[in-house]
Amino acid sequence: HNTFFMEFSSLLNYYPMEGFCMKINSTKLLTLKKWIFFLIFCVSELCVSFFIGIYSSLVLKVIHISVFSTLLILYMIKSSHSLKYYGIHLQYPISQIYCSITTFLVLLLLYYQIADFDLWRYHELRLLQALSVSYFFQTLLTAIYIEFVWHCFFLSLLKELTTETFSLIFTSILCGVLYFPMNFSINLLIQTISFSFVMGYLRCKSPEKFTLFSLTLIHIFWNLLH
Repeated sequence: HNTFFMEFSSLLNYYPMEGFCMKINSTKLLTLKKWIFFLIFCVSELCVSFFIGIYSSLVLKVIHISVFSTLLILYMIKSSHSLKYYGIHLQYPISQIYCSITTFLVLLLLYYQIADFDLWRYHELRLLQALSVSYFFQTLLTAIYIEFVWHCFFLSLLKELTTETFSLIFTSILCGVLYFPMNFSINLLIQTISFSFVMGYLRCKSPEKFTLFSLTLIHIFWNLLH
């Protein structure tokens, strides 16, 4: 018995419980901070969406995207992960471009097959809008921002805190709901959630091919041509 207690005592000295508890507490505290950061960001994004829905302007959108993107970039710089972890890299650019075009064409065919091919009559109008520098700039800016925020940054962050399935579904719903105040369209809300789910799924299942670059290309094509 004395030998057992002596060995147990030596183990406690080798693995101090106080340090072990501090490590657990620091991990929980870090997780809590990440959740608080995520919730604050979502609430702020919702408030900005309401504001932009009322006072829509290019300058306001640029300020919004610049400020919020800067916050996320600062977070990434301080984190222990590389930019590649968040899907920000240009490895295999030809493969990324090919996957972007192929995925877009498949989505476009499925969309018009489910909806109605008469919708193609709006195709010329959308292309004419794309010729506008202001419209194209807004489309480019929005595509980069949404893919960066939801399918690169927060999808990766939530995968650390929860499961991949929950992260995918949760970010898809949030991506639709948080921007609903900009237009208050139920049809657009459903489309946004569905499109976001597809983009998130591609990012999860093939992270090397579907990065910020390739996802942004798909998003731009979709906004301009669907």
